[in-house]
Amino acid sequence: MTKLVPGIELTHRWSGQVIETPDGLPYIGDTAPHQFAGTGFSGNGLTFGTLSAMMAADRILGRSNPWRELFDTGRTKIRGGSWNYVRENKDYPYYMVRDRFAGAEARSLRSIKRGEGKILESNGEQVAASRNNDGSVTMVSAICTHMGCLVDWNEAERTWDCPCHGSRFTPKGAVIGGPAETPLSKAHR
Repeated sequence: MTKLVPGIELTHRWSGQVIETPDGLPYIGDTAPHQFAGTGFSGNGLTFGTLSAMMAADRILGRSNPWRELFDTGRTKIRGGSWNYVRENKDYPYYMVRDRFAGAEARSLRSIKRGEGKILESNGEQVAASRNNDGSVTMVSAICTHMGCLVDWNEAERTWDCPCHGSRFTPKGAVIGGPAETPLSKAHR
């Protein structure tokens, strides 16, 4: 952007995640008592967001809805699911091997500028180190708690993202989005 518009100062960025379900249809409905969700719109939020609101209104008012079963949050798709699983996870072995042989991105904390994050090796451990805007440094394990891939720094969102299955973590290691359910552990200094 700065090449197109010289002198512009970027103060904010936008990013969104397109969530896809195994069968291509969103999940819309009850997820727990008193919880109604709509997700997995695959980039069709205007259409499915409106449909979710209609279904939520019917649920609240106790009316039946003709689409309830089609978009049920508890549905499973058996047929074709195995091939989708293989297709979605085909690059997992690549990342596991690459991560173990690629080495650290940086040698020392001094090489990490404010707002940046890099993978370092510290005492034989892969460490995800980031520097906050105030100059303080946060260090967590670089190993994703889902299936063990190394996370990468997402510069636009200032998060640690797993390239294998899409888990996302805050700079301090808290889970933002799964499939990981456990935060990144604190790094040993």
